[in-house]
This record gives sequence, C-alpha cells and structure tokens, in this order.
Amino acid sequence: MTRYAEGTKVTVESSRDEISGILAKHSCERMAWAHELDWRHTPVELGGRMFRFAITTPTLEEWSS
Repeated sequence: MTRYAEGTKVTVESSRDEISGILAKHSCERMAWAHELDWRHTPVELGGRMFRFAITTPTLEEWSS
C-alpha cells in the first residue's frame, strides 16, 4: 500500500496559494495560516462569520511507516 500523497509533485506552497485564491474569490474578509506541533489550521472570516479549518499533522512514526 502506498502512503498518502506519495510521489506527488504539488508543493505545500502551491496548495496553500490555491486555497487562498479560492477564499479570495469568495470575498474572504480575513485569513491566516498557523501551525502547532501536531496540527495546522487556517482561520478565515466569510460573510461576517469566523471558520477554522484544522488538519492534523501525521507523527514521525506515521510518516515513516
């Protein structure tokens, strides 16, 4: 079984730029990118409401298995 995204040529920056573009297209009022030890999150404001997209980061053991 292959690991998630194994062999991909898409960079993190490219994915982040695409997400930022989609949010801007839909009149996102505020947006940020943040990371902590085991997860990443993106708080955004759309239509006067705040949302946060959170992504859990795999552990070192998960990356190497």
